Amino acid sequence: CAAGASPEMWCDLHTGSWYQGGSRDSVESPLEGRQFGAPLFLRSGSGLVLGAPGAPMEREVILASAPEQQTAIEMAWFEDPTPDQCGRLESPEDMVALDLSALPSADSITITRFVAVQTHPLPFSKVTFRLPPGDTRTLRLAEGLKVPAGVDLIV
Repeated sequence: CAAGASPEMWCDLHTGSWYQGGSRDSVESPLEGRQFGAPLFLRSGSGLVLGAPGAPMEREVILASAPEQQTAIEMAWFEDPTPDQCGRLESPEDMVALDLSALPSADSITITRFVAVQTHPLPFSKVTFRLPPGDTRTLRLAEGLKVPAGVDLIV
């Protein structure tokens, strides 16, 4: 951390417990009965995009912002909209880039930006947002938020 800066916080996505970056902690990590299997931590101010099993046109996005720090969330993700290439990007135009921003407060997290830079149709039509376990803040879409055509955002 820079002098005077707060240390990064990391969330255990199985339990919702927050840990200070740079510290050492022991966590239980049974491989059975957990959504992700192995331990998975998400840095405050970031997000994780998941494909929905059995629903190829849906995505789930977990947004993490430590409640005591209220770190703004900035994230980008990239998708391959050309399944016939089996994941091989043959040129930069073979991907879709998405940018998302969200502002946290004590009682909510508001998604303020959701922008797609695309040369192909988006490979999904629905994005469901959620918070880590135990985070009871309300998710909101900013008033007037512009969303790519054909995409439903669910909070």
